[in-house]
Amino acid sequence: MVLFLTSSDVKSLLNMDEAIEVVEKSFVDLARGRATMTDRGVITDLDEDGWMGVMTAHLRDSRSLGSKIVTVFTHNKNSGRPTTQGTVILIDPDSGDLLSIIEAGWLTAVRTGAASGVATKFLARKESKTIGLFGAGIQARTQLMGMLSVRDIESVKLYAPSMIRVENFAAAMSEEFGIKFQIVPKPNDGLVDSDIVITATTSKIPIFDGSKIESGTHLNCVGAHTKDSRELDSAAINGARVVVDLKSSAMKEAGDILIPMKGGDLHTDILELADVVSGKVKARNSASEITIFKSTGISIEDISTAKLVYEAAVRRGVGKEISMDSNS
Repeated sequence: MVLFLTSSDVKSLLNMDEAIEVVEKSFVDLARGRATMTDRGVITDLDEDGWMGVMTAHLRDSRSLGSKIVTVFTHNKNSGRPTTQGTVILIDPDSGDLLSIIEAGWLTAVRTGAASGVATKFLARKESKTIGLFGAGIQARTQLMGMLSVRDIESVKLYAPSMIRVENFAAAMSEEFGIKFQIVPKPNDGLVDSDIVITATTSKIPIFDGSKIESGTHLNCVGAHTKDSRELDSAAINGARVVVDLKSSAMKEAGDILIPMKGGDLHTDILELADVVSGKVKARNSASEITIFKSTGISIEDISTAKLVYEAAVRRGVGKEISMDSNS
């Protein structure tokens, strides 16, 4: 029998603190050679501004093996549908049996927030209390959740183009998390006095003037994920210590890095989060240094989080068992 879990099941089972813990462990496993991934297979020439990726990973210590199919259709926001959707399959690493099929829209959003939570834990200044948040969708919410798990956040400066979405988001998040929101009229205003900046948008061009980023700021940038789109300009990238979840993935998909590189305007080293988490490289050199975590998302994040969800579902009796046997 195969355990099928809906997004509602995942929401009832998945805790951000626990997600951050397993995602951090997955990066340690990667650094120690205890995790294996394939390159993400990507199709970007779909109609209606669509994108699809296939991601596979095996984490030996947690005995986690599986794949995720994920799609991003940015126009879905116009009809109230999620822009990011996905499905994870988990496999028994001993037998090859199919263990679980998991709807992964919410899982993807949470694991992305968890990865940023891990990066923030190591890269952001300990005293960080204020966030400049760009975006007002599901990814913005889970990014905020990740920050609240690793830092004592007191206030958020929020910017997004749609005032209705911004107002609704601020009201809902303020009520849910009990923190103060300030809606700012211009993108650069979100940088002022912000200890942490989050970009979780569908923008294909830089959102703000990177030269205005203040000393000591840490940025988590998760919105742009194709080679021809970026949320940050060259000034932002070149003025910072840049960490990615995986360099080989970033060098194929991260327009924030590839666009200035193509134009001969990339003048900073690119580091990997696994090396930071494992202590191989220093997280930050000084309190005044600007740090950036540029995430494209990698499969160890998905499969480690999916295994966490699956084990919780088995313990709590959540989900629906289905047969894949045509004779049943």
